Amino acid sequence: MKSSLKNPSTSSSDSSIQKGRSYAIDGCRGLLVLFMALDHASWYLLPYGHPDEIWGGPFPAFASGFDFLTRFLSHFSAPGFFFLMGLSMVLLEHSRIKAGWSRSQIVRFFCVRGFTFILLQFTLENFLWGLSSKVRIIEMFGYVGVLFGLGMSCLLAMLFLRVSRKTVFAISVLGFLLFQIFYFPEGDFTKTFTVGERIIGIPGQTGIFWVNYPILPWLLMTLFGLGFGKLYLANPQKNEKLWTTMGLIFLGAFAVIRFATPFGNLRALPENANWMQYLTLVKYPPSLLFVLATMGVNFLILGLWQKIPMGELRKIFVILGQAPFFFYFAHLALYALMGFFLGSNLTLLQLYLAWGVGVVLLIPLTSAYGKFKQKTAMTSLWRLF
Repeated sequence: MKSSLKNPSTSSSDSSIQKGRSYAIDGCRGLLVLFMALDHASWYLLPYGHPDEIWGGPFPAFASGFDFLTRFLSHFSAPGFFFLMGLSMVLLEHSRIKAGWSRSQIVRFFCVRGFTFILLQFTLENFLWGLSSKVRIIEMFGYVGVLFGLGMSCLLAMLFLRVSRKTVFAISVLGFLLFQIFYFPEGDFTKTFTVGERIIGIPGQTGIFWVNYPILPWLLMTLFGLGFGKLYLANPQKNEKLWTTMGLIFLGAFAVIRFATPFGNLRALPENANWMQYLTLVKYPPSLLFVLATMGVNFLILGLWQKIPMGELRKIFVILGQAPFFFYFAHLALYALMGFFLGSNLTLLQLYLAWGVGVVLLIPLTSAYGKFKQKTAMTSLWRLF
């Protein structure tokens, strides 16, 4: 994309879009991968696993507020990744058309990307998860995780690239609300579901498969991002104000629904709930409250990106956000290696230290990969990462 936008004939509107993408979208994604890395480091380095914020079963319990907040930070990542993927698909299509690509070439690119993510989920990613002392490698090969969700969302969202902005927004918002209200089996966590039902929309385990990222809810999040991508292209000068406004609306709606009604989280609060339980939001699948809270913050990050005083950190976030999938596999491998040498009995403070050391090591590697990727052809498989 950058090579086409460096052309002297590029319009000022396109330059504005690219500038916004570099400093806000990539930067936000870079910040989110750091939150994600802290959570994943705990899988290899802590003596316990965090409780899953799933739609049923025992209500998640945390040992301390510090432990809860460590996990809570990671919640902004997944919805941000799916939303930004949808948005970026629109921007990529826009840039590739300007570079002379045909529609069939664009479809082929998204097909290769989607199927590659799914393949990597059931090979490299699940192998790396299995390097934790908490499980055996063989137990992880039926795990249906984030790469599967992103891959399926990419394959299905591309079908909506030529659909109008209003229609995409209507499908994503109404579809998400209908999913929350009608599709989901309220409280029936002990019921046996088929693998197909799990993969479509109901997280949990059936046989060897444990599904965390079913297709339907995360596809709707991607379509929401795709709709914003169309809006992003239509009004490139007004995006900062749009992001900020949406962030405030989402957080305001979260506060009202969470503290004034019993709805929106796919499961009831325990009696005499404490502050951690109020903020324990169902992620699997993403509940309405989970989306409002996490995307509210993500929208504010996008809208206030240029105004937040970060100095050189801003450049680091952008570097990480421009090669997120390289960072993804590299950080899993690195923290698995740390777990091999340091063991999996670290304290929470030691976890933060190990996470920081890992990030410092990963920054130059990710930067080098990003520079390498930009030198490859637009059709190169290296561009997928």
